[in-house]
Amino acid sequence: MPEFVPEIFDQFNPSLVFLVCYYFGFREDIKISLVLPFTIGLIMDVHFGFPIGLNALLFCTTSFVAMLIPPQAKKNTLKNQLIGLVALFILVEISRTLGLIFYSEHTIIIDYRSAILSVLATLVTWFIVNFVLERWIYKDPSNISF
Repeated sequence: MPEFVPEIFDQFNPSLVFLVCYYFGFREDIKISLVLPFTIGLIMDVHFGFPIGLNALLFCTTSFVAMLIPPQAKKNTLKNQLIGLVALFILVEISRTLGLIFYSEHTIIIDYRSAILSVLATLVTWFIVNFVLERWIYKDPSNISF
């Protein structure tokens, strides 16, 4: 980060891949297979040095759980999206931390402030990701123009 940015924003790191996996799982008319989140998770595991399969499992679980949300709950989208997003992201972060503690040879120091800021960053970033993906990727089939 540049020096003029306050130090607290240094830990403001949303998980964009998690948000995109959640979005495509949440949209009922955009069907993606679980191969894409699994592949992206494996690439991230290799790139960041996580245990192989940790992010792949978490991204597949995220997409699958988002696909399981019933269509009735998707009607009131923003409230239901945020509730599901917070619950799922907290579970993913706990699972990732436990996986790192279990597989790591070194002592892992858990920084709760960083975890809370990561959840807040993900919530704030969700509005941007949702807007961009709704605007440029998702096309409403009922919006018919003559």
